[in-house]
Amino acid sequence: MEPDSRSTLRLTPDEWLDDPEAALAACREAVATGTVRVEASEARNLPAQIIQLLISVRRTVEAAGGTFLLSAPSEGIQNSLKVLGLSDYFAEVTG
Repeated sequence: MEPDSRSTLRLTPDEWLDDPEAALAACREAVATGTVRVEASEARNLPAQIIQLLISVRRTVEAAGGTFLLSAPSEGIQNSLKVLGLSDYFAEVTG
C-alpha cells in the first residue's frame, strides 16, 4: 500500500488485507499529519476489517483534533457502507 502523500492514503482493500502492518504504518504516519484523506474512488468493495481500520483511524485523528476525509467513495464502497449501516457515519466526512 503506497500513500500518495503523508496524509493521503489510496484505499486498496486487497493490499491492506495482504499487508496489514504496512497499512497500519501508513495510517499512523497519516494520523501524525493531523489530516487523513482516504482516496476511495477505485476500490470496489470494503471488507469489514478495512471498515474497522477506517473507523479507528477516524477516531484517532479526530481525538487529536485532526480531520478525516473519505474522498470520492466508489459506488461499491457506498453500497458496502450502506449495507453495514455506516453511510451516515462516513457521509459527513466525505470530501
